[in-house]
Amino acid sequence: MTVLRRLVNGIDVLSRGTGRVVAYFVPLMMLILVYEVVLRYIFNEPTKWAHETSGMLFGSYFMLLGGYALYSRAHIAMDLLYGRWSPRRQAIADVFTYLLFFFFIGALFWLGGEYAGKSFLRLEHSRTAWGPPIWPFKMMIPVGALLFLLAGVAKLIRDLNLAIRGKEL
Repeated sequence: MTVLRRLVNGIDVLSRGTGRVVAYFVPLMMLILVYEVVLRYIFNEPTKWAHETSGMLFGSYFMLLGGYALYSRAHIAMDLLYGRWSPRRQAIADVFTYLLFFFFIGALFWLGGEYAGKSFLRLEHSRTAWGPPIWPFKMMIPVGALLFLLAGVAKLIRDLNLAIRGKEL
């Protein structure tokens, strides 16, 4: 149990740390968009880079926070029946639904990795007037899927422990 507890705690530290770091993308995106709006509508001088940069940051934000959202229980749940069940019964239901979770996130990791790898090998750039490299942002797909997958492993270990032993890990 000590090894499992350490593994789960290590994944939790990674999930929390990722959430704290990636949270700074929001004010950065806001600053970029406010800058663009001021330049565009007050000075009539739109930028070539602001909209695209904020989009790439948002995509990275979205991909990297899946594991943190799972860790902090921020995903939407159907509480019609589930909310009335005991924690042990909820854990049993979660164990069975994790078969779908691991299939989906595993596919996202695998296919997203191929997609990002091809982009990296070509050192892909955007086809816009600004033309920044986009391969680093495409790499966020498998990285985010891996973080989500790890958070799912931690949750599965917790749920299996609760379902089998009847108490929290």
